Amino acid sequence: MTDRDDSHLDDHLDDQERDKLKLDYQQTTMYINILANSRLLPLTLLPGLTGAAIAILTRFDNPRTVIVLGLGGLFGSFGLILHDIHSAAQHSAAVHRAKSIERSLKLPASANDKQEGGLFNETPKHIVLTQPASSKKPWRMRHRASTSLIYGVVIGGWVHVLVHGSTRSLPSGWQPSEVATDLVSTVLAAVVAIIIAWKFSRVIKQNEFE
Repeated sequence: MTDRDDSHLDDHLDDQERDKLKLDYQQTTMYINILANSRLLPLTLLPGLTGAAIAILTRFDNPRTVIVLGLGGLFGSFGLILHDIHSAAQHSAAVHRAKSIERSLKLPASANDKQEGGLFNETPKHIVLTQPASSKKPWRMRHRASTSLIYGVVIGGWVHVLVHGSTRSLPSGWQPSEVATDLVSTVLAAVVAIIIAWKFSRVIKQNEFE
């Protein structure tokens, strides 16, 4: 999704129109804060709960119970992730509206390198991770990249639990060693985590305003 052109907006707003825009801006920013706070809980709890599940369930004596709990954790995490992606799309739409209101109000820019003023118009789209030599471009990351990385780690963690439990549920003559079980589980979890992070990053991008 992309920004629409706001060039048609009237350059001269009367007091009543300006008050309506200010009220709209206040309500929009409140909505943005509500969405941001609602997304904070799953994004912080899911990785911790997944890590605790890996530590506990991979040492559990009953592999069938591990598989059942692993499937529950996997599908539950998927549900929370899809809900968070929906919230991310709503957050992006609300920020897009806030930017449009800031342009309509012609808020002054506080930074010299910004042509449009306002909190949301001046918020960087990327975070700079490296400071390379002047001849190279810095390595930047968008917020959706870090979010999708969390998604990947969570789903990969539950895959680790499921593979570990499935391997231990095999007949005794077919079970690999504990080291081999941990290695296979970790490798498969890492592969799934990378695929999920890449896929969900594209999904988030398709549903957000640029």
